[in-house]
Amino acid sequence: MSPTLPEMTTDRSPGATQPPLTERALQLASDLKQDLDVLVEHTVGSDARPASLARHLKLGQSLSARILRATRADDPVRVLDEVPAPHGLTMFLAAASDAGVDGALTGRAAATVMRFERLIAEFPTGRAGLNAAMAGWDPEAHARACNTAQQAIYRSMSTMLGFHAETMVHSYFVFPSQVDPAYADLGILMFKLGLQRLRPSSRITLFGHRVSGPASDVGWVETLDGDYAQDNLPGCFLPEFSSPDGIDRIELFRRPDLHLFTLPTDEPPLGVSLDVCGATVLRKSSPRVAQGDQRWLWETVVPRLPAKSMLVDVFVHRDLLPARGEPRLTHSLHGLNHASERPDDPELDLDQMQLPLSLEAFEPSDRRLKFTGVRQYVPAVHRMCEAIGASVGAFAGYRLSVRYPAPLISHTVWIPLDDGASSTTKWGGP
Repeated sequence: MSPTLPEMTTDRSPGATQPPLTERALQLASDLKQDLDVLVEHTVGSDARPASLARHLKLGQSLSARILRATRADDPVRVLDEVPAPHGLTMFLAAASDAGVDGALTGRAAATVMRFERLIAEFPTGRAGLNAAMAGWDPEAHARACNTAQQAIYRSMSTMLGFHAETMVHSYFVFPSQVDPAYADLGILMFKLGLQRLRPSSRITLFGHRVSGPASDVGWVETLDGDYAQDNLPGCFLPEFSSPDGIDRIELFRRPDLHLFTLPTDEPPLGVSLDVCGATVLRKSSPRVAQGDQRWLWETVVPRLPAKSMLVDVFVHRDLLPARGEPRLTHSLHGLNHASERPDDPELDLDQMQLPLSLEAFEPSDRRLKFTGVRQYVPAVHRMCEAIGASVGAFAGYRLSVRYPAPLISHTVWIPLDDGASSTTKWGGP
């Protein structure tokens, strides 16, 4: 079934009669598919394989595979996504002509390829611009375009920064406060795994937290052993889940209101892969129930280094599960607008991004907790639960998994706060 495409046109001159871009793209896709079908049929038959097409026409197997995928695509957007670039199509036409295909057939196909080349030329960034436009026409095309772009961002940012990681983990445990019944506390578990330098470069920021005293109304940070974090900074890490001696390499960037844990410019050494696990508890992180305009609790993850994968798990204690809906997910450019207190705030539209990502609700059993590449994740989750006095089964889980997360893109999980006053009773444990 063909996707529903929006009306777009690149010709805004007065009296322009050129069909809209989407109409021309649909027709072009149909013509390309038809012309390529005919040429393949006249060279190797209807049941062609990439190897046989490549062998018969003396073409590369990659080019042959793309041509065949385009002929077998079931919608026009997929045809335009799979079809080779005009240069590759021209090579195919020349090879088909050399193999004895009727010149009328190759000539008609050459005219279609010329139209394809003109369509690409309408975009300042060429084929990449056409792919970006197609991403707005079809969800599958959007997902493929995002995946390609994110891999390119990973490679370029790794080169520019001079370091990268295999996997990042951000896990948040929202549970009734153990110090104030009107609030919820927040456990934070983080991993940076497979961290490597490509060359000596800038410091690498691993983790950080805002600093406030125990008398503050906005909460304070503790280690899992209950110490104030500013009094026991090494206690913010879990050595049993980190590389040997890895924590000893970490330095502290200190400001009156901020602590950042960083690696110096020459750590880890070239060729050495480093794993680091940090864990803290933020006391009185948010009201336990809705108060006035504050009807959502939110946690935002902003990756700051290139990585191949990122896991974000949010665990909400069942005593706090709201009766008015499931958590929501938004994505935006990280910027100056930090005032939004709800996911439907119009201000979020300023920098909002439509990414093909979603939250998955799951029961956090040991089997469901497992995540590829994070071998120590399950015991680390149990370590956090032990510290906050709750079993893993006391939580409902929500998971976001991102391949090649782009640095400085904010991923925010919004948890609706309950309205009921009965929820402010003191929590005594799991």
